[in-house]
Amino acid sequence: MHRSKGFGDLNEYIDIQALEFDIRRGNINYESCESVSWCVQSNILYSDRLLQTAIMFYDKFIELKRKEVIIHSILQANKEVRYATVMFLISETCRAASQQQYMQLWRDLFDSNDKTDNLVMEYAPYIVDDVMEYFLGVMEGLGGEEIPPRVTSQLSVLVLVLRSHPRAHARLARALCAASRTCARAVCAAIVCAVCSGFCYENISIEQCPEDDEKLQCSLALIEVLDNSPYCDTELIIALEMIFTSNVVAASTLSRALVVLEEVLQRKGSGDTRVIEIIRRVEKRSRRIDRRMKDGRVLYRDVVMFLGKYGVTNDDTTNLDNYLIARLKNKILLELPYDDTTFKINLQGVLQAALEQEDVDACKTLRAVICANS
Repeated sequence: MHRSKGFGDLNEYIDIQALEFDIRRGNINYESCESVSWCVQSNILYSDRLLQTAIMFYDKFIELKRKEVIIHSILQANKEVRYATVMFLISETCRAASQQQYMQLWRDLFDSNDKTDNLVMEYAPYIVDDVMEYFLGVMEGLGGEEIPPRVTSQLSVLVLVLRSHPRAHARLARALCAASRTCARAVCAAIVCAVCSGFCYENISIEQCPEDDEKLQCSLALIEVLDNSPYCDTELIIALEMIFTSNVVAASTLSRALVVLEEVLQRKGSGDTRVIEIIRRVEKRSRRIDRRMKDGRVLYRDVVMFLGKYGVTNDDTTNLDNYLIARLKNKILLELPYDDTTFKINLQGVLQAALEQEDVDACKTLRAVICANS
């Protein structure tokens, strides 16, 4: 037991082990939340272990107190406890069973609530530094050897951290770029880190990322950077393709992407096949912009002005969509058994909407139906 001093209602004995036991059982109330915060902020013995236990049961804490108790405790902990906690988080995040829970915690660590959370604004850079220090030590410790699977599974943390709070670290970026030439799983982290550090990566490309989400994260990093002049137009075009294909990119980022696309057009002209396809995607996007929010209205204005300069007027893509729908008319039927009969539902309208909106998930589902009926 450890005696607290001068902390209101906590001017009593606090049993760390009992507190940990309650957290593990899910017996968490406002009193236990206050106790955890006080123990960590007071740096009493075994408070680091208590904080790690709280992290493991992050989703069990009262939602209104979760950020105050765990996130703010991590941010305000002394250097040793904070670094140990970051190492613990990196280690635990790579476990498949709990990855989503920990990735949400990482996001919360950098969520400043539109810059109103002063603690996040002040202490988040220290978390980034801890993460980069860890990965620099790992990369340099490998001595040029191939990156082991344990480390490649942790690199998603580095990407998330740098995307949430960009910070330059040229030494780490160079180490990652060197390693990524023989390890595709490191390409995303290498590109994001290089872009944050402001230098051009060589002999690797966004297209080498094995996952579409990794390609999108690299593309967003490349487009959002204020000065993308060090990067070749080929990489910028790949990034623009990914961004205008995705349905999850924010309106403000799409407006920024239009600026980059116009810069590429001014250098390369509008005759490039891939650039023409991107402009077609911009045209399609203009028909489904949500103008209820300010960013959406700004994006719609930007798209209209852009298409006024560079819009493609031929309908080859639309004609191809219609041809595809007509050819598959008899194969996009969904059969639903009911009692002694079977109902057939024609999904032609769904396919047309999926193609028009470029909904990848819907197209994959429809492909499964088509294959089943072939």
